[in-house]
Amino acid sequence: MDTKLAATMSSYWVNFITKGDPNGSGLPNWPQYRDMNSKVMVLGNTVQAEAAPPVDKLKFYAAAYQRLLRLGGN
Repeated sequence: MDTKLAATMSSYWVNFITKGDPNGSGLPNWPQYRDMNSKVMVLGNTVQAEAAPPVDKLKFYAAAYQRLLRLGGN
């Protein structure tokens, strides 16, 4: 496990739980999700906000996930 990413995620969670906002000192800004011009966090070698995928793609993945659940896939 990448310890730097784990530490970053832990900081986001602690900030969100204690302050209701994941952002904090030394962390890349995690913008609030909005319906229009929304951004999502990409968590990997770098942590950054990027434009959210189009809604039709999200609906496709949600439907595919539901099919997997019905089939007993994990």
